[in-house]
Amino acid sequence: MQKTLIFLLLMLALIPVEAQNISSGLYFAAHTSIKEERTSLILSPEFDASKGLTLDFDIKFRPEEHNYGYVFRIIIDDEKSFDLIANITPEKRALNLIEGNNVYLAFDEELLNQYSWNKWAHIRCSIYPDSLQLIFDNQTLQGQYKFINIKNVKFYFGYSDHEKFHSSDVPPMSIRNIKITDNKNKTIAYWPLKEHLSHSCLDSLYQIPATVTNPTWEINKHTKWVKEKTLALPIYTQICHAPSKGNIYFANSSFVLVYSTIDNTLDTIYPAHGAPYTEINNQLIYQPYYDELWSYDFDPLKQMSIFNFNDNTWTKNDREIKNPEYSQHNTFISPNDSCLYIFGGYGNYQYKNLILKKGRTQDDWIPVSYIEEIPPRYLSGSDYKNRDTILVFGG
Repeated sequence: MQKTLIFLLLMLALIPVEAQNISSGLYFAAHTSIKEERTSLILSPEFDASKGLTLDFDIKFRPEEHNYGYVFRIIIDDEKSFDLIANITPEKRALNLIEGNNVYLAFDEELLNQYSWNKWAHIRCSIYPDSLQLIFDNQTLQGQYKFINIKNVKFYFGYSDHEKFHSSDVPPMSIRNIKITDNKNKTIAYWPLKEHLSHSCLDSLYQIPATVTNPTWEINKHTKWVKEKTLALPIYTQICHAPSKGNIYFANSSFVLVYSTIDNTLDTIYPAHGAPYTEINNQLIYQPYYDELWSYDFDPLKQMSIFNFNDNTWTKNDREIKNPEYSQHNTFISPNDSCLYIFGGYGNYQYKNLILKKGRTQDDWIPVSYIEEIPPRYLSGSDYKNRDTILVFGG
């Protein structure tokens, strides 16, 4: 009877991003939601905009089936609206600043093709009484405009329920770090979109409220576990994570599954040759310095079974099933020498406190001596600190 393992992928946003990327931002529900459930963000700071204003923010587009929509609408005196409209699709990309039926600033499609999905980019839009300027990822467009008097200004991101400028087309995007400045570059308000109430967010300088409808706050994605997928896989399937690529790998003698935590996609690779070691214990690790999967065994004189993504092959084909010698040990790849290090574990009725290392083509494991012996343990956590120090937690 074939046995299977059930893997539940529970994510606290395992995306390789910097800490500030995680801590702020507003995720906009777009065309995948009905109109009444799409996201709207409204800013109404009071300031003298008669000589011009600038709107700065970061934006991240995500790929969906329908990507057309209003990134923002800057509404002047409830009579005129300057709109940034995006239509970022795999086939065609457009990002245009319009007013009424006229397109005033339009980015070249070749430039937009350089943009990668789910990456933060910066946008700056300046509106003066007689000119316009738009910057996207350090690329600048500018043009003249007929003279206008600017008094009251409102800013709508995404869905707009404004009486004269209603719009329900919302691009699939996230926004963060919104800043409004006047013509003298004085900051009027700044919304990181970080600390928030359920449907509002205060600017960090003067506590000016921003009103939000149907919000999904990016920071909240990192406070609760969310089930992404359930996988039923053969027993002895090995698992490892590649933080630098945002991938989780599942490997056995039949296939290698690649789950992307960035795109929430699952791809299957069928090896042309070989297999990982068939281990009851999990003994698979991603080697970032070679972009390989390393399957390792503790029997003497056994090299790694290495998976090469270029030709989809394992270097070994040993399918003997063995009881684990170092169950629940800790592993890491040292950036100092690119070797695999393990610590602790349990096997043959013994708890271990050895530190062992193994190189890419090395046969046997080499014991590493250390000062002030650590008591034997398993079920602990460890990681590399520097070339002379590892950290061990619990166990």
